[in-house]
Amino acid sequence: MWRLLESESYQALLYITGFLNMSPDGNWNHLKGKISHKVLGHGQLKGKFPQFTLTLNYVVCWEPSGGLLRPELAISSHVLQALWKRAEIHAREEVMNWEET
Repeated sequence: MWRLLESESYQALLYITGFLNMSPDGNWNHLKGKISHKVLGHGQLKGKFPQFTLTLNYVVCWEPSGGLLRPELAISSHVLQALWKRAEIHAREEVMNWEET
């Protein structure tokens, strides 16, 4: 989705840098089969990211496809692309009611 929006808007929105998640007693089973990731042992962490020193109860997960999204630019790019495709945008309007459906 982001790469398509980047090509349509001529804006750089997403920067893939990798993502390092550190958690005490972390469980990354929810990522299996969904996101490319690797659980790193303390030796692997030291070899790849020597700037981090963690206590032994921490578990580290490396997601190589993670990165940084420029949210304001992403939103404005979505709005501009929607307008280009003849969408009607309502902004700065008071919400009068909200119902869960």
